[in-house]
Amino acid sequence: MKKILALMIIVSLMSTAACFAETAGVSVSVDVIRLANEGFLEIPVVSGLSDAALEKEINALLRAALTSEAVLMNTPDSHIEGKLSWAIIEGKLLSAYVTEYVNLGELAAYPRNDVLSVTVNLETGGRVFASDVLIIDEDLRAYIRGGVFKLTNVDAEAEGAAEEFIGEFINNYYPDTLGVNFYMTREGVALYIKNVPHALGDYWVFEAAWRDIRDIVRTEVFE
Repeated sequence: MKKILALMIIVSLMSTAACFAETAGVSVSVDVIRLANEGFLEIPVVSGLSDAALEKEINALLRAALTSEAVLMNTPDSHIEGKLSWAIIEGKLLSAYVTEYVNLGELAAYPRNDVLSVTVNLETGGRVFASDVLIIDEDLRAYIRGGVFKLTNVDAEAEGAAEEFIGEFINNYYPDTLGVNFYMTREGVALYIKNVPHALGDYWVFEAAWRDIRDIVRTEVFE
């Protein structure tokens, strides 16, 4: 795959002034939104774009995409911790990934873990979906079914139990709802499913390396 900008990843930071990722004059820092009961949500903030209006538009999109769920869940009894795990710049795309601990108090039987993500085009300001990056067809289903996309965020016991749900995952993510729940990783792409039973990890992340799925990657989106 042709890469225009170098891929860079920096570990999660808690300072609004710290640089989260930087390449070709464009930097990504982290802003912290304070929530009820000392909760917080970290979101990426882009700076250094030559077009100030575009930069403002992108930051508004990032904020809206990553805060919509937290705003709904932020009640006087809730406690939410959302940590920006990484922000990746690959070509002209920025992909951000947030992991959440969510405790809704009496509104839920137990706390749960969650994941949020957003990918944007730094040249157009538009949101990028999985169908913009991957060719959504039977080959993708075969890759998921055949284990090319690896389940990466659960222990061995949960992974074994997850086997019976792989068909459900394929059905849920093909083709209509694949759009939002994806992000780019250090070496490829991740698809994830939310609202998994708590005993099985709350959510599942399936990752594949670019080299293993090159025939279904839309390389033009990075150029």
